[in-house]
Order: sequence, then structure tokens, then C-alpha cells
Amino acid sequence: MINEAFLSNFTVEKLEVNEERVLIILKLNNFEAKCTWCGKSTSKVHSKYERKILDLPILDKYIRPIVRERRFFCNNDSCPRKIFSEEFSEFLLRYKRLTERLSNYLFKLGLSQSDNQCHMLFKKYIPVSYSSILRLTKNYNITVKYDAEFIAIDDFSFRKGVTFGSIICDLKTGKPIDIINSRNLDDVTAHLKLYKNVKIVSRDRFKTYAKVLDNLQFDLLK
Repeated sequence: MINEAFLSNFTVEKLEVNEERVLIILKLNNFEAKCTWCGKSTSKVHSKYERKILDLPILDKYIRPIVRERRFFCNNDSCPRKIFSEEFSEFLLRYKRLTERLSNYLFKLGLSQSDNQCHMLFKKYIPVSYSSILRLTKNYNITVKYDAEFIAIDDFSFRKGVTFGSIICDLKTGKPIDIINSRNLDDVTAHLKLYKNVKIVSRDRFKTYAKVLDNLQFDLLK
């Protein structure tokens, strides 16, 4: 189960479990890495270091993965980057301390509740400060996917009880793909018309979304 949770290209080198947390030491299986500047493959290791990160909790315990990361020499003499760190695709982005799935979860949570409430609710299982959740919510990088076929839409508040917006998520990946700075009927209708390939839309009980989807004749999951 642990190996499946951390993708097939990782090896779990060590696993420690106590009453509060699960410590997992991971490394990539790849023998080579591609230079992050020129893209040339190399197997010449410069150095190794341990990168402490956070992930979603498991079985009422917070997860502390430690990734054994390698730095490589670039073999391309014309490349300006002589040393680079290996990358972990979508599991863990460069310079980040939170896995992508944890960042996605905290972002969606931060839109539904105040950052302080999020921190108080989950501080035992996700030891992240409320200021970190606020910063994540403000700086989250959303890649808009107008070609998505299966989406979900929900509302959130920019300012509690005052200004509202709408968030769209891809049901296949579970990731946010768009934000509408309104939840009004005309604004949401106009924006959803950009999604030409939509087959199914999931929504909550908010009546405005029901009217929008009826007008656009999308298949609906309540």
C-alpha cells in the first residue's frame, strides 16, 4: 500500500511508525536524470541530500516522507547549468515542501473555510501553519483546462459572507483547473460556455449552478 501511495518510480527504503506519525524514506528508481536546463541525460552523481516534506495523513497519523534526492553533473559542455537536482514529476515540484496532492487538498480546503479554521482542524495530522495555508491559497498556480470533459463546480468566499467566487475542478485528476470571480448566473453561464468538451458536471445544491447547467444542457451529477 505504501509503495502504491508513492508511485511506482519510488522505492521505500525505510518505514517507521509510532503513535503520532509515519516516517517514510524514499528514493527514485531512475539510474539517470535529465538536465533541467538542456534536457540531456546523465548518470554522473555530484552529491546526495535528504529533503523533508509533508503529505496527506494515513490512518490518523501524519506522514513525514524524507526524499533522498541526488544532484547530477550535466554532461553537456555547452549547457550553462553544470549541476542540477533530479525532479519528481507531479508528485513533488521543485523547491516545494508539500506534495502536490497535499497542496491541492489544502487549496480546496482553504477556499471553503478560513485559514485559521483549517489549521485548527487538521494541525494534528497536517502540521502546517495557518499562514502557510493562506499563502498557498493566494499563490496556487492553476492551469486552466477548457478541454476537460468531466468537471465539478462549487462556490467559495473571497471574503466571508461578502464576496464569492466559483471554483472548477477536473473530476479525473481532482485538481482545480479554473476560478471564476463570481457565482452569479450570467457570469458563470458565460464562463462555462468556454468548456466545449464537457460531458458531465458535478455540483452541490446551490440553485444558481442548477440553472446554469440546465441552460447549457450539460449532464449533471448532484
